[in-house]
Amino acid sequence: MLVRATIQQIPPDNARTYDLETRDVVIDDAASYEEGKARIAPEVPEGWRVIGYSTW
Repeated sequence: MLVRATIQQIPPDNARTYDLETRDVVIDDAASYEEGKARIAPEVPEGWRVIGYSTW
C-alpha cells in the first residue's frame, strides 16, 4: 500500500503573514494504513507538521 502525508512548516507565530512550504512524504510499501502513518512520523523534520494523509 502506498501512504502519502502532506507536511507543512509550522509558522513561528500566529501573524499569518508567512508563505509556508508544503511537501509530501511517501511510503510505498506499507502493509497497512496504520503502518504507513507510523513509518512517516520519523520522516517529518523538526519544525514541520502533518496536515493530511492519503492512500493509493
